[in-house]
Amino acid sequence: MTHDRLPKDLVSRIKALPEDQRSAMLAKLMRTTEPAANGRDRPAVSKDLNGSQVKEAGTADATHVKEAPLTPIQSRLLFLQQLEGPNAAYHIQFAFALQGPLDPAALHRALLRVIARHEPLRARFDTREGRQVQRILADPQVTWRVNDMGEIPPERHETAVAEAIAKDELDPFDLTKQPPIRVTVLRTAEKHHVLIVNVHHLAFDGWSGNLLFQEWSGFYRDELGLAAAHPPELKLSYSEFASHQLPRNHADEDGLIAYWRDRLKGASTLLDLPTDRPYPNPRGFEGGMVRTRLSETLTRGLTRLAAREGATLFAALLASWGALLRRLCGATDVLLAVPHNGRGDRAHETLIGPFVNTLVARVDPDPHESFRASIRQAQATMAGALRHADLPFERLVEALDLPRDMRHMPLVQAGIVLQNQPVAPLSLPDLTITRLPADQRTAKYDLNLICIPDGNELDVALEYHADLFERETASRWLGYWTFLLEGAFAHPDTSLAELPLVPSEILAQVHEGWHRTRLDDPDPRPIHALVAERATNHSDRPALVFGDHELSYGELNRRANQLATLLRTRGAGPEALVGVALERGFEMVISLLAVLKTGAAYLPLDPNSPHERLVQVIRDARPLLVVTQGSHERCLPPGECDMLSLDRVPNPQETPEAQPPRDEVHPDMPAYVIYTSGSTGTPEGVVVTHGAIRNRLRWMQDYFGLRVGERVLLKTPFTFDVSVGEFFWPLTVGSTLVIAKPLSHYEPDYLADLIVAHRVTTAHFVPSMLSVLLDQVELNPRSDFPLQRMICSGEVLPAALASRFHRVLNAALYNLYGLTETTIYVSAWKCRPGASEDRVPIGYPIDNVQLHVTDQGLRRQPPDVAGELVIGGVGLARGYAGHPRQTAISFVPDPFSEEAGARLYRTGDLVRRSEDGRLHFLGRIDRQIKIRGYRVEPAEIESALLHHPVVAEAAVVPALDRQNIPSLVAWLRLVPGLTAAPYRVDDLRTWLAERLPEYMVPAYLLQREHMPLTASGKLDRQTLSESAAKTIRNPPGQKTNIAPQGPYETAVAEIWCDILQIDRVDATDHFFRIGGHSLLAATVLNRLGKRFGVRLPVRTLFEAPVLRAFARKIETAQKGPHQRHQQTDSTSDEKNSPKRESGLL
Repeated sequence: MTHDRLPKDLVSRIKALPEDQRSAMLAKLMRTTEPAANGRDRPAVSKDLNGSQVKEAGTADATHVKEAPLTPIQSRLLFLQQLEGPNAAYHIQFAFALQGPLDPAALHRALLRVIARHEPLRARFDTREGRQVQRILADPQVTWRVNDMGEIPPERHETAVAEAIAKDELDPFDLTKQPPIRVTVLRTAEKHHVLIVNVHHLAFDGWSGNLLFQEWSGFYRDELGLAAAHPPELKLSYSEFASHQLPRNHADEDGLIAYWRDRLKGASTLLDLPTDRPYPNPRGFEGGMVRTRLSETLTRGLTRLAAREGATLFAALLASWGALLRRLCGATDVLLAVPHNGRGDRAHETLIGPFVNTLVARVDPDPHESFRASIRQAQATMAGALRHADLPFERLVEALDLPRDMRHMPLVQAGIVLQNQPVAPLSLPDLTITRLPADQRTAKYDLNLICIPDGNELDVALEYHADLFERETASRWLGYWTFLLEGAFAHPDTSLAELPLVPSEILAQVHEGWHRTRLDDPDPRPIHALVAERATNHSDRPALVFGDHELSYGELNRRANQLATLLRTRGAGPEALVGVALERGFEMVISLLAVLKTGAAYLPLDPNSPHERLVQVIRDARPLLVVTQGSHERCLPPGECDMLSLDRVPNPQETPEAQPPRDEVHPDMPAYVIYTSGSTGTPEGVVVTHGAIRNRLRWMQDYFGLRVGERVLLKTPFTFDVSVGEFFWPLTVGSTLVIAKPLSHYEPDYLADLIVAHRVTTAHFVPSMLSVLLDQVELNPRSDFPLQRMICSGEVLPAALASRFHRVLNAALYNLYGLTETTIYVSAWKCRPGASEDRVPIGYPIDNVQLHVTDQGLRRQPPDVAGELVIGGVGLARGYAGHPRQTAISFVPDPFSEEAGARLYRTGDLVRRSEDGRLHFLGRIDRQIKIRGYRVEPAEIESALLHHPVVAEAAVVPALDRQNIPSLVAWLRLVPGLTAAPYRVDDLRTWLAERLPEYMVPAYLLQREHMPLTASGKLDRQTLSESAAKTIRNPPGQKTNIAPQGPYETAVAEIWCDILQIDRVDATDHFFRIGGHSLLAATVLNRLGKRFGVRLPVRTLFEAPVLRAFARKIETAQKGPHQRHQQTDSTSDEKNSPKRESGLL
């Protein structure tokens, strides 16, 4: 009914009444006034698709009382509705079975009287001129559907009812036109009905359910004439409450924001759960639910335990649920959404509408504290949250200014609910009413644990995002939680992190199945013996190709024997260490093989390494002698060790055939020592045995099936352990090793040409370099690209890169994982074209290797639970040369093996295992970083920086640049009184480059006046990483406004902007100071080479990093030095540039 159908004096009298009396009077008039057949104030009757009667609500432009602002929760919900379109994620549905005489018309009228009292149920929601509004209509309306199921066979009633409930749950509201509430009445038989009520969260919350059904029941009795209705007085309207929520009326908001900022400082705002499928973009809302039940004994026991700690049952549930999620995510803390009724004023308690606010509970206990202590901390967490509950969740999200991602809910992606006041059902006279269970088909969060008291027990449901998780996964995790809770109740003085999630006998059976990797080697001979056999059987077959030259297997073996004989005269033999300081070429391969033939171990020394680095390694390793050549002798520290120069070795053509040394080499003898970045601040030498490398090479051949005559690319620096496989795997099989020229591993154009020219079928690239290689292949497509298998390791292989690889190349892609301490590789995964994965797995263990996922106490973890990867079996290194203490820390006794003396290596890598046994790499437990496949310990770089006289404090952190490539960033606090002059930056960089390998020199040197600290007073590395990422992605502008001129500068500027993802560059900009690095340098050269038809080495950009000077290089290369046009040189920055550049920002 509208006002224009009432006498004017009556309208005035009604308007003068208070809100609740006015609404009741209108509802009464609606009952007593007969509307027109199709009047706007009376729903019309139509048929739905099933032939049932549907009373449609009046149109949205019906006369309305007022426009009102939205509360923050309404504003966010309406935004989501408009962003994603109508969906069912925020529907609140109830379904009841009614037995007995029902008067549907009276029930309908009674509901209209409830709607007349409560504004949100009469509201329409829209945006006008960019402003969100709710228009509150005078006429109470409801979409009322009646469906007679008499024609459906009785045996199908149960199915039909379930289908109707499911259809109603998913049927979206059009909130601009339809009421936010609808009712469906199903008549299944005489005196048998099903009532389905669905209300949108924009107008409703859990508390509102009790109010709705209490008032509806009272008005129904009134409609039947059985008893007068006496609903509670409404002391204010919802629109008045909404007005109070406006920022201008929130004087204490700054204080609330300050509390939450401090409470959430340093917390991860993204829950890294092990999903079964990638996150859809945008996020969907399809949900599912699995259920369990906590017994009376457990429920009462937990309640009493919590009470003894001064806490509630909810604190125990929160602590245990947060502990499970931390273990699933491998996180130190998690943020959980906890609903709060938001009705802080007694006047709010009688209003229907969305008052509920989402509080954020940070669950971050000490991993060693007991369950009792965790309960106390959870109680304190909630007490603090409740004291600051007046800040709407939506305002908190805005204040934190979090990155927005359409795939995730902001700030919190999991929740927990304890419904202490379950919704009471309708109470209608002469009717037996039963609430019907409904399968959850939508999910607001990725996971939401819902606990509902039922008598003395607890009914528990885990709501899950069905786009992400299989039902079996959710069920398994719910089982983990209940087992954890039972264990915590039985052992309350034990830490939640130490309690098992599954019975020990089941876990043992699962692990036994994963570790059936034993495979005896039928031919355990060492590497050099296998190569010698190939030389005997395939003497004339090419073993090595380098440039235009080849070396046969026979000649390789002969020359290695000759050098080995000479080395033996110098004392080389079992347990000795011989350094090799050579660049890539025939001599390097011959020397390594010769050292192995003597029974000694080789020590790779990069002659291009900084002098101080070489001194460090040689002094620590104390090799017997170093094999070197020519100018490399000058790179080695004089007097530190004996040297053998190949320049002074007799010509192999002029010496008689040498016989191979006859000493027997045992599997446990050292084969090589490779130095890695050390957590102690100095490099550490890893001693790897013959047995370990033999096991790896045999597995590689069994797994990849390399054939005689195939060609394998050798490009990895031999100070990196992947080179061991590149050297010796093909030589033990009879394949040919194609050797890339020295220092070419960052030249994708050269490597692509080399692969094609020599028909290379197998290559290894770290993912960051693979991306650049694919750039080159796409720029210069080749139909005859011969690669058959690409092996990736050394750093995380992004799923997008794997997909791109399969689009570009017709070859197999393998993702392998390993460490120097465990001999190259310990797991492998063959990537599947078209796979939909957020993460590329690192796969399954290789032969004779056991991969355990454990907590810090070496307790094995079940599927999906994150933990440290701990490695056992054949392949473990002896340890760290000359460092028994560090060896004892990293290599520990194996508690899972019955073999005497068995050891485990603690990797420090965080992984999780899928139910089928696949492993997924998650990150590091400690601070170690991988840069372009090299392991980097920040402590070693920080130690070097602190030795510089201008540096007072240093912290090295990783950050992703604009191309999402990991980079090293050094934050520096300079000695007081010094200024950050640019020349000092270059001096410091040059100084570092003299002491550290190129890959360990930070790409960015950034200055701070003070280092940030955590609440406990420790260096806040997370804040430093976040600040570094923001800075290097958006460097402060220091533009000279000297625009690029001419075709060459303009072309360079366009390509730099495109590759670096920036808007503009100046002619005086320095490539390495605006986000460039060595991998991108290769891409720049490729693009410019294709545009101008020239080929320049990557070092060109290092020699001339300023745009104008670099453009001259391009012009000179194309035209020749005598034809180049002269340009005004406004800068000389290109002179004396360090090998690798950056800036202090």
